[in-house]
Amino acid sequence: MKREEIKSIFADATDEQLKAVMDLNGADVEKAKSKVTALEAELKEKKADFDKLNTEFEALKTANASGEDWKAKFEALQAENVAKEKQAEADRILAEKNADIEKRFAECVGDKKFSHDAIKASYLKKFAEALESEEYKGKGDVDIFHALTKDDAAAFTGVTAVKLQGGRPSGTSGKTRDEIMAIKDGNTRRAEMLANAHLFPELNK
Repeated sequence: MKREEIKSIFADATDEQLKAVMDLNGADVEKAKSKVTALEAELKEKKADFDKLNTEFEALKTANASGEDWKAKFEALQAENVAKEKQAEADRILAEKNADIEKRFAECVGDKKFSHDAIKASYLKKFAEALESEEYKGKGDVDIFHALTKDDAAAFTGVTAVKLQGGRPSGTSGKTRDEIMAIKDGNTRRAEMLANAHLFPELNK
């Protein structure tokens, strides 16, 4: 639906109202597209299963298989299809759960910009774990996000780190750049670099 078509129906509609209607229509279209895509994928999978079943039966027929052979093959294929359907359902539920967590996380982040994608991914993981943790039970998403990030000013761009006694930025380990680069273990060194992102501006590039 185009803006002109909406305007012809609601002549007195404001630009804001027109945008709201178009956004709703766009969301409906995308939802319909996703359903069609899912149905096409399901149809393609069902056809593949049918072709496989037909091939198996043709092989049994060529081999002059007994009735028991036919029965065993059919039951095996049935069990395989049931297992695939259960896995597909589990994957769907997990995908929906992850999408919901990502949406809630994005709402908490708001206009803030993480200083690096790896830091963002790390906090998304911590946020997801916190939602399942007894420690944060009963707390809202914003409170959880604040608790996780409040001491890590270096995690975001355009945020000035608060200096603690001794001059160490809040949320950092206090190590120097040279000390961090001297760490031999790659995973530990990477974690220290992310925790002290203010010392590694190249991470933001």
